[in-house]
Amino acid sequence: MSSPQPGSEFWRATGAIKDDLENHTKRRYEVTNRFVTYQDLVKILQMEGRIHKVLYTDCLTTEDLHNIQHNFIVILTTLVSIGATHCLANFRSLFLTGSITDKDLPLEREQIETFLPGHSELVDQFEYHQYDFCPTVISCTRPLHCVPSKSRLPFEKKPENLGIGGFGEVDLVTITPGYWEFDRDCTNSSAYKVACKKFSSDSKEAFLKEYKNLTILKESLTTQSHILQHYTAVDHDQHSYYILFPYAEHGDLYQFLHGGAGSYELHNQFPRLPVEGDPAIFKPLLHQCWALACAIEWLHDYIQVDGEHIMCAHLDLKPDNILIRNDASSVVGKWMISDFGISVLEPQKLDSSRPLSVRGCYREPTIEVNPHGGRGTYRPPEAINRIGSRAMTNKIGRRSDIWAYGCIFTEVLAWAIGRREGVEYLAQERQIGITNDFFWDEHFGQSLSPQATGFKVRDSVVRWLDHIQTSPEKVVGEWVKTIKDILIIDKESRPKAQKLVTYVTSVYKPGDVPRDPDSPPIGSPVVPNHRELPRGSGLQAPSKPLPHGKKNCIDTYLSRTSCQGKVPIAVVSNDKVEVLSLDLSRREIREVQFLALFGKLGNAEVVIEGQYLAVWGFCKEEGERMVSFSVVLTELY
Repeated sequence: MSSPQPGSEFWRATGAIKDDLENHTKRRYEVTNRFVTYQDLVKILQMEGRIHKVLYTDCLTTEDLHNIQHNFIVILTTLVSIGATHCLANFRSLFLTGSITDKDLPLEREQIETFLPGHSELVDQFEYHQYDFCPTVISCTRPLHCVPSKSRLPFEKKPENLGIGGFGEVDLVTITPGYWEFDRDCTNSSAYKVACKKFSSDSKEAFLKEYKNLTILKESLTTQSHILQHYTAVDHDQHSYYILFPYAEHGDLYQFLHGGAGSYELHNQFPRLPVEGDPAIFKPLLHQCWALACAIEWLHDYIQVDGEHIMCAHLDLKPDNILIRNDASSVVGKWMISDFGISVLEPQKLDSSRPLSVRGCYREPTIEVNPHGGRGTYRPPEAINRIGSRAMTNKIGRRSDIWAYGCIFTEVLAWAIGRREGVEYLAQERQIGITNDFFWDEHFGQSLSPQATGFKVRDSVVRWLDHIQTSPEKVVGEWVKTIKDILIIDKESRPKAQKLVTYVTSVYKPGDVPRDPDSPPIGSPVVPNHRELPRGSGLQAPSKPLPHGKKNCIDTYLSRTSCQGKVPIAVVSNDKVEVLSLDLSRREIREVQFLALFGKLGNAEVVIEGQYLAVWGFCKEEGERMVSFSVVLTELY
């Protein structure tokens, strides 16, 4: 068959296609990152009957045209872009009756040689250029994407750097329309911005550790909305590794506390902030501080994966790792804990010598690990590591997070009363005559030895707290008192996360701390308030105890999970379990299910989470401890 003549419709169509491809190429000057979307390919090929003109030698039927548009657009585009005229002239016989389609892309060299035999140069070009037209679709439903090194990620703009960490950098990337799957049936119809943490090829171990930690948090039966969960991860064929997160529109808490830190103007990012000196600022700040305390409690005590309780010590809490997302209900945004790269997650280990229990009938589990390198502002005194010194090389764990929180809580107070200048003044005070800005100092005793004998809260911090405690604003005094209760040198005497939540809640009288039902972790303590609530507060006074009429019960358990205002309750007696539903809106309890046990139980215990129930105890008939698992009725909700 003769080649198409110069100036023919074939050459005009292929030339127009190449021009349009160039115009629709994203990041066209970045050879390894450029791509054209499938949607654009379809538009380009469908214009002016171009498919018929390019495949002029074949008499295409309507069915053929439909088949090409749905299964061969990328292959056809690649052949046009490399000028494979002979292959185009035989397109029907090579592809429409063959086994290779767009779904098989990218093709291996051996596959390409089947339709371009004896044309090694064209084979090279096809193998190279096919990646321009099949960027990777990223799905939130897939935990990890393993992407060939030559494949293009669907980032339609050059990434904008947001920050650099110890193991990688964080960029703002824009996912091109149609290449971000929220779920199996929904993709982005417009450009979608996400934060992308990029790890270099020599940081694979750091990537795998953070990915593992984030996966555990994401798989937890319980959830916490002030923990920044990741979307998915990408292994770019050991070239680079990526973890994708929601984009924090307002940066991080460090930037906030330092007036934007050169990244933005504070009044532009937070236009509804009260003016400096207005005490109205305390309420939204305390709400976010309380939410962070609840998030820490969830990390420490409430993660549940596959029926196992997991403890998490973050170990790197600092303002840089507290991101701020947009929240219409908060003038200071929504503060979220991020960066679990050096965090330690371990299952709670029960003391086998004690009875199985869910509520503390065993020795308190803990996390103890060696401090990582560096000596940051928010690290606790136990993290000091002086090689060759007799002072100490201590272990760090969850109580280290409490210390870091206390430091951050102090800086937020400094911002509340003095904005950026207040935070910077406190930092300067901590550094007078010293080369660091810790919140603690080494303490030297009366002996002649030059070695430190212990630690203490830095004198400049104590003086600053004592000075501002005299503020006429009552909340400032309460805030200072709480800081002193948190910044305890002895880690064993430092409050646990549950007590931390109680302390922060008490800074304001409970009625003044707004309660977002999605903010606290499931099971967060609520400090009861039996005082009369102020008018117009929008809060209801505590209701009277609700009778349930259940007698002879051995154990009860109130689920930490609610749905549509209803909370399941399990009541176990020695031979049965009754499942009740607590309707919070109607303030009533009703029985929804009755479960007979496998025999009379002694020392029975029960737990219920959502629709899942477990009960165990000593069965006298069998002479051993037994456990039963059940799924309760959907009528519960």
